[in-house]
Amino acid sequence: MVKKKFFAVALVGIMTTSMCMGVSAQHLTGTEWWKGETGDNYTLGGNGEISFEVECEKDVNGYAAFSVEVTGEAEGKYACITTGSDKNAWYFGDTMKGDAITGIADKFESTIKAGETYTIKVVRNDSDITVTYLKSSGETYAEFKALNTTLDSKPINVHVIAQVGEYEVGSDQEILAGTAWWNDGKEVGQNYELSGDGKTELYLTYKEQYGNVDPAFNVEVVDSTGKGITTGSLRDSWFFGTTELNNADIVIDKGTGNLEVGKTYRIVVEREGKTIIITYYNPDGTKYVSFSATTNFDENIKTHVIAQLGTYTVSQKMTVKTEEASTYAQYKANANGTYTVRIVSEVAMADVTKYVNVGFRCSKLATKAGENYYGMKVYKSIKANGKTVTAADGKYFVILEINNVVNTAKLYAEPVYQDVTMALGSFGKEVTVDMASLLK
Repeated sequence: MVKKKFFAVALVGIMTTSMCMGVSAQHLTGTEWWKGETGDNYTLGGNGEISFEVECEKDVNGYAAFSVEVTGEAEGKYACITTGSDKNAWYFGDTMKGDAITGIADKFESTIKAGETYTIKVVRNDSDITVTYLKSSGETYAEFKALNTTLDSKPINVHVIAQVGEYEVGSDQEILAGTAWWNDGKEVGQNYELSGDGKTELYLTYKEQYGNVDPAFNVEVVDSTGKGITTGSLRDSWFFGTTELNNADIVIDKGTGNLEVGKTYRIVVEREGKTIIITYYNPDGTKYVSFSATTNFDENIKTHVIAQLGTYTVSQKMTVKTEEASTYAQYKANANGTYTVRIVSEVAMADVTKYVNVGFRCSKLATKAGENYYGMKVYKSIKANGKTVTAADGKYFVILEINNVVNTAKLYAEPVYQDVTMALGSFGKEVTVDMASLLK
C-alpha cells in the first residue's frame, strides 16, 4: 500500500540514471466456476520449470478461486491436468492417464485472499508433472504431483483460469535446460509478443553447465505466418520459413565476451518498420553480439529463447531484495488541471559502491497516455515540511517525479538497481498510486 505524505524535496543527489523495464501481464476475470476467462499459454519446451505470479485483485462477496491447467498431448490426443485453488485436481482426455494425483484435499475449499499474490511453479521431468501454489510468504498453499503420466508431447502449455474474482497474471521466470543441439536435446521457452514498432527486453542468466561442453543458446523472432530469424550465442544467424530473404544480408557485430556461469545477460529485440535488431549484452553492459536485418515479417512478432547446451533462466522480471522499501507519494495541482506526482522510496543500500545504477521501473497508464518511462535521483537527505529528513543508516531516498498526471490515472513504480556484477534487482515490490484514491 502507498502511504500518503507531502515532501518538499531538496539537497544533494548522489546518482542519476533512467533504468526502466517492462513486465507483461494478463488481466483475467471470473464471476462463477467455469465461466471465467482463460489466460494465455506459457510454453515449456521439455523438461524444466516455469513460474509466474497470480495476484488476486478482487474477490466476489468474500470468495475467490482460480485454476492452473497443464495441457499437451498423450498418444496424439489432447491431454490436460487441471488443478485448482480449491485444492482439487484431475486428468482430462481420452488417453490422459497416470498415477493418482497427490495433494488433493479431503475438503475442497479455496481460501485465496484479495490483495495477495501467489507464485505458481510447474515442473516437468519427462512424464512427471508437479504444480505448486506458493503464498507470498513462501509457504506452500497447495502442491499437486501427477507422476507416470501419458503426457508425451513437447512442448506443453500452462495457463490460468479465473474462476471467481479478478486476477493479474504475470510471468516471473522460466528455467530452460538444453542437453544436445536441436531435436530432443533443446528446450524452447515461452513467447514474448510485440505488435508493431517497439522492443522486448529479456534477462537471461546462465545457471549451470551441461557436462563438460561449452554453453549455447539461441534467440528467435518469428511472425504470425512462421517467417523468422534465428540468432545464437555462437554469434551466427539465419532466416527460416521464407525464401525471399538472404542470410548474407544479416549484419552481425560480433562484440566481445563469453558466457559465464552465474552471470546475467540482457537480450534486447528492437523493431522499427521492417528492421529487426537483436542485441545480446554482457553483464558489464558491453555488447556481446548484435544482429540487424531488413525483413518481410508481418506486424505481430514473438521472441523466445532456445536452450541448446546448459541451463538458463529467462525473465522479464527481477528478483526483489529481502528488505522491502518504504514507498510514499505526494502530489501538487497544476494550473492546467493536471498534477505533478512525486514518489519517494527509502531503499536499503548499505554499501553504495556495490551499485553502478539505481533507478525506477515505472509506467504511467491513463487515458490516451500510453506507457512512459522516467528517470530519477537518489538522495541521502530531503526536505519534508521545512525540516531536513535523513535516511536511516544504510538507506537512501529514491525520488521519481511525474508531470501532467490526470486525476483518473494509475501510476506504477518500482525502485530497482544494477549492481557491480551488472545483475539486476529490485529494492521493493511495485506500488500503485491510484490518483482517484489519493485525491479523496
